[in-house]
Amino acid sequence: MNPSIADAQDDDPTCKRERLLSVDLGYSRYLKGNVLDWRATKPRDLPNQINQACSPDNLPSIVEMAEEAEIVVIAHGNMHQRYVPIIDRTIEALRRVGKPLFVLGRNVTGHPKHILRMPVELNLEPFY
Repeated sequence: MNPSIADAQDDDPTCKRERLLSVDLGYSRYLKGNVLDWRATKPRDLPNQINQACSPDNLPSIVEMAEEAEIVVIAHGNMHQRYVPIIDRTIEALRRVGKPLFVLGRNVTGHPKHILRMPVELNLEPFY
């Protein structure tokens, strides 16, 4: 979930940090997918209806990116409970792709930490 209006031309703090992490890890390419594909600037602006917050085209796009990637880093942070089915469906699809899955750590609720909640020095941990 990234309630952002960032795109290929306009960056935001999260995307900038993710790109820098990719370079630090030795990668020359960075692909980003969001669990929800609704774009807004504030989490409260996300629709309450799951089918509005996440279109049917989103998961196939995430899977396509994962198939191209060497590794996948899951870093969605805390999300409202109503989106748990989307998270679960996305993670299951990523597991089927077969690429190594990582997180930046886990928060107190057990969700993968969001990159902006992490110190500058980051370490990847296997996702289980």
